[in-house]
Amino acid sequence: MISFENCPRIARAAVLAAPLVVAALLLSIGLGGFGLWEPHETAHLGVKAGAGMPSIGDALARAGAAWTGHEELGARLPSAAFALLAAAVLGLAVLALGGHRLAFLASFALIGAPMFLYHGRQVTGGAPLLAGETLAFAGLALIAFGEGRRSAAAGVVSAAIGLSVSTWSAGALMGISVPAGTIFAALAFGVGVSAAGARRRAMLIATAGLFLAGALAFALAAALRWDAPLVTAGLAAKRLASIDCASSIGQLAYGWFPWSALLPILFLRRSNAGEEDPRRGALRVIAVAGMALGMLAQVFYTNLHGPAPLFLALPVALGAALVLDDLERWGEARFAAVAVLLAAAVMLRDFAQDASTILSGYGLAMKAPAAFKPVAHVAIAAAPFLLLVVVAGFFRGGETGLRGARVRVLVPLAAAAFGGFIALNMVPGLSVHFSPKYVLQAYDSFAKSGEPLAVYGAPSPSQSAKTLKSVDELVEWLSRPARVFALLPPQELPLVDKEYRSAKGDHLFVLDSSSSRLVLATSKPNPKERNVNPIAEHVRSQPFPKPPKNAREVNFDDRIALLGWEIASSAGSGILKSGAEFTLTTYWRCTVDVPQSYDMFVHIDGAGPRINGDHTPVGGVYPTQHWKEGDYIRDVYKGTIASYQKAGSYTIRTGLFKGDTRLKVVGDPSAAENSVMLGKVRLE
Repeated sequence: MISFENCPRIARAAVLAAPLVVAALLLSIGLGGFGLWEPHETAHLGVKAGAGMPSIGDALARAGAAWTGHEELGARLPSAAFALLAAAVLGLAVLALGGHRLAFLASFALIGAPMFLYHGRQVTGGAPLLAGETLAFAGLALIAFGEGRRSAAAGVVSAAIGLSVSTWSAGALMGISVPAGTIFAALAFGVGVSAAGARRRAMLIATAGLFLAGALAFALAAALRWDAPLVTAGLAAKRLASIDCASSIGQLAYGWFPWSALLPILFLRRSNAGEEDPRRGALRVIAVAGMALGMLAQVFYTNLHGPAPLFLALPVALGAALVLDDLERWGEARFAAVAVLLAAAVMLRDFAQDASTILSGYGLAMKAPAAFKPVAHVAIAAAPFLLLVVVAGFFRGGETGLRGARVRVLVPLAAAAFGGFIALNMVPGLSVHFSPKYVLQAYDSFAKSGEPLAVYGAPSPSQSAKTLKSVDELVEWLSRPARVFALLPPQELPLVDKEYRSAKGDHLFVLDSSSSRLVLATSKPNPKERNVNPIAEHVRSQPFPKPPKNAREVNFDDRIALLGWEIASSAGSGILKSGAEFTLTTYWRCTVDVPQSYDMFVHIDGAGPRINGDHTPVGGVYPTQHWKEGDYIRDVYKGTIASYQKAGSYTIRTGLFKGDTRLKVVGDPSAAENSVMLGKVRLE
């Protein structure tokens, strides 16, 4: 079989250097080109206080920004350097412990993971912990399982630095107990450990002592509510609220996607009977015990301190490498490959249901913006990985070793494809929503010299911006005859638009609404500029020019009137298709101001299970609490029929509700339980 060990030394060195080259490219390209995320990154630069992140990351981010004079690039350079250090340490450690093949696979598993690129390209303070934890794991493993004095000496230095940095960054529980407990487990339960008896006993005692010292220090600090940086990472401890393992499992699964899809095989399979290297059993224990102890420690840490990143770079990357190596070596690995593909499919489904899950590896309580729908891009970026699993699991190796050669070609491709998507597409795309940089660039492109900017409802992103404290001040500012500009949060747009319409008789003119944090408005648009205010398209003071195809007026509690509806799909009018999207458009008139916020339900009942389309009217940009007398509202709801939905005749019903109470339908005896029947459609 063709293997790394049979290649010339220069070729092996070049192949092992390849992951670092790819990592450096993924970490550095466009590093200063996208804005700082509010408030997650700016807290590290002193813009906002009380972030509670490790001080080493804050200090280095500020120093980098001051040294380079470029806030985004300088603040992120230390994170990129720490992440690159972690990749180099991991590769060298796995090389010493498991050989060239595992080092190659583990390195690419690390650099192609969202967790690695989030923290290496963002001012999160997490990259020092990533590097420190990796140094600690690698150093202790080299002391325990390395061969020769050089390996042991390198391990002592690595462990000393790593334990210090990781403890400074995350406290004794995560910084000391997890790596020490992992190596203790590998020494106690590892198969074929080659270390001498006396050396093994010494390492068992040392790692057990480190593990217990870290765990007891953290437990004591939590019990006494003692705030000590080297024990609790400088965060005030509180009583343990609950045990929630799901969040840690989710961080591991989504933060390491797609490589995390390999890990269930590692937990299900103990060892390979045909292994030639007796240390592989110990490496498996390092991978399994490291993940188990790390997730358990993070459960306690998160319940005491709040969200925190979960790295475990060496155990997870090593575990993924072991499974990939096994898939390549096994003569029949179809069952394992199918299991990996199913795990990846489940996670892709989760991304489709909640896009925020892919941000789990960031380690912060972040909610993805509504416009963020990455599942199609994620699936395309993960395609080389899925192909890698198919080749490794379904193609026989043969004497020529072609399967192994294909695997070693596809592994870098899979890492580069998914890593490139995260670094060059996803993070910059999210920056449009999380950073004020892009909306300020829009202001610069629209404004002429001397045209002022004001900010309402958000921290001022510019020293030259005037701060407005009330909606009345904002409406007065935008009522000026001269051209002025204003920034405001999208959630304030319904109220501001309502007050602006009352004062000016027209909708607020919005020039840029691409961000989920700030929109840019102006008082005096130019003729060629387009109003992108989402409310202006769906709310009018006069009836819409094009009446609904199905006109029908229904009175809701003498407050709101339904005027009609229409449904459209690719299958044609009145016909829906399984697996396809449909659009239901309803038209409303507000007869009196509505002080409460009602949601709209859409129930499509028939031959199969109910198709439920409950939603906030007008996509949430103009809820009913802002509807005023005389408004004409057009609501557009887009839904997708499940592919398993049974064909047949279906009835569409709708209404308005708040909690368990529906808004009363007046004068329509056919409206059972305050639910109006719009009509019938056929599902094919």
